[in-house]
Amino acid sequence: MACISRSIRPLWGLGGNEAWPVTGSMVDDVEAREAVRQLMRRFDPIAGQGSAMALVLAKRYPHEYARWRAAAEAALQTMIQPIRDAVAESGAVQAAR
Repeated sequence: MACISRSIRPLWGLGGNEAWPVTGSMVDDVEAREAVRQLMRRFDPIAGQGSAMALVLAKRYPHEYARWRAAAEAALQTMIQPIRDAVAESGAVQAAR
């Protein structure tokens, strides 16, 4: 567990008012990869549950499911994609340093 908290330190923890104190050096590649693997192991069952719930809703309420799906697509384009773009730009700026 300590490996994960060191590996996925939030960006605001790297400055003055730190959520997690930054001690020692940055994690190495092996630690970072292991932290990502552990996170993915946790997210896989959650994604499976979401897919199962979507299937049940689609079969039970097809018209309502279509409306929810359209709303989710709109949210993806108006909210999620701009966040993804900003994160990608931030990563490019960090890589350029």
